[in-house]
Amino acid sequence: MVTIKTIAEKAGVSHTTVSRALNNSPLIKEETRAQIQAIADSLGYVPNLSARQLANDKSNNIGLFFSNLFFGTTGEFIKSSIEALSKVLGEKYSITIHRLDALGQKAMLSPSNYDGVVIVSMDKNDDIYIRQVIQSKIPCAIVNRKLEDEFAKSGVIYVYCQEKEGVYRAVEQIIKMGHRKIGYVRGIESSIADERRWKGFEQAMRDNGLQINENYICKGNFAVESGYEAVRDLLKQPELPSVLICASDTMAFGAMRMFYENGIRIPEDISIVGFDNSVTTTYSIPSLSSIGRPIKMMVEKAGLMLLQELEGEALEEKCVRFDTVFYERESLRDINPQP
Repeated sequence: MVTIKTIAEKAGVSHTTVSRALNNSPLIKEETRAQIQAIADSLGYVPNLSARQLANDKSNNIGLFFSNLFFGTTGEFIKSSIEALSKVLGEKYSITIHRLDALGQKAMLSPSNYDGVVIVSMDKNDDIYIRQVIQSKIPCAIVNRKLEDEFAKSGVIYVYCQEKEGVYRAVEQIIKMGHRKIGYVRGIESSIADERRWKGFEQAMRDNGLQINENYICKGNFAVESGYEAVRDLLKQPELPSVLICASDTMAFGAMRMFYENGIRIPEDISIVGFDNSVTTTYSIPSLSSIGRPIKMMVEKAGLMLLQELEGEALEEKCVRFDTVFYERESLRDINPQP
């Protein structure tokens, strides 16, 4: 019977390399994979998938968990995450998608259900579930969280974006464009992302000698309706800010609609900036300036690192961080006096 070891001897490589190549692992070069596949075909190799799963006690399933699948999470965000993880895992693993609080059902944490888990975390309340996964010993990668204290020491993989620094740099650029009266629409209070973005805004204002006008600070929840309602309250002020920064693009679109309904022009009367650089930013009128985070790259990286760990690779570094990019578009006006 032709086995992986038979192919390995013929190809002059280890049986681990053959196994990875036949499972389309991204850790194997395409040239090597094609060579091994050709040898396997010539020998008439047929994998016994059932036997493999029983022998390795593997589910061939990766759990992809989100803080929330509906409120405060856009379809584009979820779609990007699924596409990114699917790209890395290929056909070797299936992906099961859940809301994170489903992990409260202890039976779900069985290694027989998941070979590994990717958690896209957006809320402080996620900690209880992250702790459960770590205690279960199931290999895990956390996306969108900068882990500290007990989690960072646990050796879990985590990938995050420097949102605080990204907002800070964007506010500095906005100030250079002449804006001093700057408003801000916050997201959900329990959101870690909202906390990071707000801290970046606060620090940039403070470091540039500007006071935060509390009348220009609005509460939202990341949803489009909350941006719309936030501007309704803002319009009660005797004077509008020159620019309004929203902690999400969806809230920015809601804000733009309310301004439009009240005859306030963008960017002539007020500028608007969002966060996420969603695909719709370039299609709105005017196009929306936005601070972008590379969610696809983040999930891809987390998935690749998790795959390496599952295949026995030693990871030199278990923490990876990404930068944001500030995309200036038509909704942001330079109000510096022109020579």
